[in-house]
Amino acid sequence: MFKTRQFAALLSCIAAASMVGCNKPTSGDAASVTGGDIAATVNGEPITRHDFDVQLENFVPNAQTPQNVAVGKIVMERLISNLVIAEFAKKENIAPTDAEIDAEYANIKTQHDYTSVKPLETELSDAGMTPESYKESTIRPLLSQLKLLTQGMTVTDAEMRAYYDQHKTDEFMKPERAHIKRIAFTTQQQAQQIYDQIKSGTKSFEDFVPQSIIHDTNNGDINSWVPLGSPSPPTLEPLVKAILAVSVNQSTPPFKLQNVWWIVKLMEERPAETIPYDAAKSTINLAILNQKAQQDPAKMASVKTQVRDFQMHSTIVIPEANYADLIAEMMKPEAVPAPPAFSAPQSAPAPPAASAKP
Repeated sequence: MFKTRQFAALLSCIAAASMVGCNKPTSGDAASVTGGDIAATVNGEPITRHDFDVQLENFVPNAQTPQNVAVGKIVMERLISNLVIAEFAKKENIAPTDAEIDAEYANIKTQHDYTSVKPLETELSDAGMTPESYKESTIRPLLSQLKLLTQGMTVTDAEMRAYYDQHKTDEFMKPERAHIKRIAFTTQQQAQQIYDQIKSGTKSFEDFVPQSIIHDTNNGDINSWVPLGSPSPPTLEPLVKAILAVSVNQSTPPFKLQNVWWIVKLMEERPAETIPYDAAKSTINLAILNQKAQQDPAKMASVKTQVRDFQMHSTIVIPEANYADLIAEMMKPEAVPAPPAFSAPQSAPAPPAASAKP
């Protein structure tokens, strides 16, 4: 399924340009924002301290992340860029509707359920977010970017059907997959002794989680689905083979993986699935619009200029003293370009990644 993170690189030049020529915050501006609940404002629209702290805690660097720049400044810059783009789309009367945002959230939720055992709402809660805060902080700016770039563009049903047929096997077919728990030990002898106790019923799988040299949360639970479809990556072959040999709620005999001895408990198994065309249409529409946007550099340059002009006439306030010089730094010719408005997140823009993966 088309991943939201494919939008991440889109409009990165606009995100960077949006910071050029910002109004430099003055002490008077900072004083006008009272209390500790506001991290920044764009034309009076707030970025809350909570949103900043959540993004800071869940920040994951990627290849585009500037080196030797404080993470706090990177996060603040991205939040400001996101809000600027969302506000500009509103000014242009092409802001995404609540229905469009809800539909994209549903797409992301469907995609997430194919990769993570945890429900999306639980992942968001673990990261300090709610569905509504995720929609506002991530999906609204994301769709605002796309709508700015694709204004006037359309996608026909024939185009969507052709995309579906072309990508049916690689994007819309989900392999058989398993949800597992794991424990691991340094020697085969230790692992075998533990497996014998589990098999005999003397002790449970969970009894040995504290002794495992790999420490997963929630009693050895791995939050990502393990794909069982063929062909399996060579590194996963021993794991897949072991899973296929047992039934749900059974534990595997010890097997060697990643230079240690694993015992796996199969918690759940899902069959292979194909996402129907009608259920994929909204996702495909966004995918094709994204492709068309990237194929029109003139339109991208035009939107970049418009966003920069909007930014130059905006009022940006950062009360926090640690970041008060951020906008001034962005105005310098030698300043590090702003990263993409969305880093993927693991994404992002995306939802937080599962806490443990095989």
